[in-house]
Amino acid sequence: MAKRGPKPTPKKVLRARGSWRGKGRAKPSRPASRLASVEPPKDIARWKEALAEWKRLAPLLSESGVMAEVDRDILARYCEMAALYRRAMKVVSKRGESVKVKSKKGNAYERDRPELVRAMKLSEHMVKLGARLGLSPGDRSTLKVPEPARPEAGGKARFFKRGKREGA
Repeated sequence: MAKRGPKPTPKKVLRARGSWRGKGRAKPSRPASRLASVEPPKDIARWKEALAEWKRLAPLLSESGVMAEVDRDILARYCEMAALYRRAMKVVSKRGESVKVKSKKGNAYERDRPELVRAMKLSEHMVKLGARLGLSPGDRSTLKVPEPARPEAGGKARFFKRGKREGA
C-alpha cells in the first residue's frame, strides 16, 4: 500500500528556499543496528550478476547507515531482480523489442517480446524495493536514518565538554 500524500521535501531544499521547516524534523525512531557484515547470503552467490550488485550496494548502504541487519533479505531480492532484469534486457537487445505473431485467423501482428514484458515488471518491483532501501534521492528523504553514536570522551577531554557540567 502506498504512503499518503506527496513525499516530504528534503531538508537541504527547504533550507535553500528559506523555509522554517528546513530547520529540523523529528529525530529518527529506529535504533542503529548497522549490518554486521556485508557478506552476501548463500542463495545469491549462485548468480554472478546478483552477486556483483550485492558487492556494489551492500557496502554503500551499510556505511551510510541506511541498511540494517533486518534489511538483508530486501537487498538480496533487489539484487536477484537486478540480475534477472539484466538477463532479460540482453535478450531484448539481441533479438529486438517485438515479435511477429500469427493469430488463429491467420492475421499477422507484432507484440512485445515476453522478455521485455518481464523486464518491465521486474523494473517496477525494483523501484519499489529500491524505495525501501533509499536508492533514489527522493526515497532517502523519507528514510529515518539514525545518527551514529558518539563515543564518550575520556581523560582530560571530559572536563572540556560544552554545556552543563556533570554533577552541577
